[in-house]
Amino acid sequence: MIAPYVSAEEAKLVPYPYVYVTDTGAAHELDAIDREYLEEEYWPPDMPYVKDTYVQKNGWGNLRGFCHRSKIPEHIPIILEPVHREPPPKTFDETVQRLGKDFEKMSGIAMVIDKHPDGSMSMRERPKPTAKKWWQFWLR
Repeated sequence: MIAPYVSAEEAKLVPYPYVYVTDTGAAHELDAIDREYLEEEYWPPDMPYVKDTYVQKNGWGNLRGFCHRSKIPEHIPIILEPVHREPPPKTFDETVQRLGKDFEKMSGIAMVIDKHPDGSMSMRERPKPTAKKWWQFWLR
């Protein structure tokens, strides 16, 4: 089922039901790009990352992420100024361009990246390389 993370009804609410929490713990209102990102339609596995609680950390161990306004503790002010971030890349080419040469190097060692005709990509784990391959990679 394709569905947005934020429904059309929720998107009309004032104030907007979601905020963005930075690594420092500051909560910010969302800008138009972030709202559009949350309101876009997704397949369930591709849904945006939204924290279940204010203190929840993402997969990289950082505090940053979208969070429902009701989960922000009362003593944390919500800053009206949005955090200005680039929207996430939507295609393989955008991802490679954003992440640069390190992405291209790592993708050849740890992951196999398949580019699809519609511009999307998928990643799968590459079989474990030999010690020699790892040394060749890191000595480049």
